[in-house]
Amino acid sequence: YEKIKHDIGLVLESTDFISQELARKPDREEFDQLKADVATLKHALKATNQDLRQLTDRVGSIETKLQYA
Repeated sequence: YEKIKHDIGLVLESTDFISQELARKPDREEFDQLKADVATLKHALKATNQDLRQLTDRVGSIETKLQYA
C-alpha cells in the first residue's frame, strides 16, 4: 500500500510540474505578437542596411572625387 501511495504521489508531482511548465508557455496570441515584432525588426534592419550601403557608396564617391581633385 505504501509503495502505491508513493507512486501515486510521484505521478501527481510530475503532472503538477508539467501543468506548471505548460502554464509558462506563450499562448497563440503572444506567439503571433512575437512573430509580428520579429517581422518589424527584420524590415527595420533591411531598411537600415540599405541606408548604410547608400551612405557607404556616397562616402566612397566623395573620397574618390577628393583623391582625384
